Amino acid sequence: MIIGVDATHRWIQQVAVSEKETQFSQWEGPIEELPNRIEPLLSSDAPLRGGLVVLGPGSYTGIRLSLTTMKMLTLVHDVPLMGVSLFDAYLQLNYALIQGLVLMTSPSRKGVFNSQLFQTNASGFNPISSLLQIREDGMQDWLSRYTAPIYWLHLGSSDISVDVPSIHCQNVRLDLVALVDHYSDRISKMNPESGLFPIYSYPPVMS
Repeated sequence: MIIGVDATHRWIQQVAVSEKETQFSQWEGPIEELPNRIEPLLSSDAPLRGGLVVLGPGSYTGIRLSLTTMKMLTLVHDVPLMGVSLFDAYLQLNYALIQGLVLMTSPSRKGVFNSQLFQTNASGFNPISSLLQIREDGMQDWLSRYTAPIYWLHLGSSDISVDVPSIHCQNVRLDLVALVDHYSDRISKMNPESGLFPIYSYPPVMS
């Protein structure tokens, strides 16, 4: 069994994938419920083979506590833990469907988006900017710098829109079940270690 957690958003996702079944749950906080929600999974017949945690960017408290919980869980069971960026995770599953310039965003502190630009094509994706923090009221001006069409994909619950004809806006959600399925073989072959750090620890650029 591999347990995956995404607590970057106020709606927390948890999944346990084994050869026999997939168990998925989500709830609207608090993240402090996570250990109690994981505990019943460990009583199943399927042994824990590893974990996956989304490192951010997103909710500061959700990222910090989910990473701590998953580090402790995998340390006690001596199994590997994989950490992935929220933006990389979404694009890893969807890049072939969105070819071109892509702006990925997620909620940061009030009135600010975590933001990063990517170039995608049929064979993969690459970041073309560092992790930025852009104010919501300045997003339209920031996007107006670009003449090429951009797909703006927001991993959050707030509605997004800009009055820029070349910008295509859409709210999206990470498919955590598909993500764990995608990485399950790789996780099983990793060595147990806990050298992971939340992505909010890297200093973003204010725009």
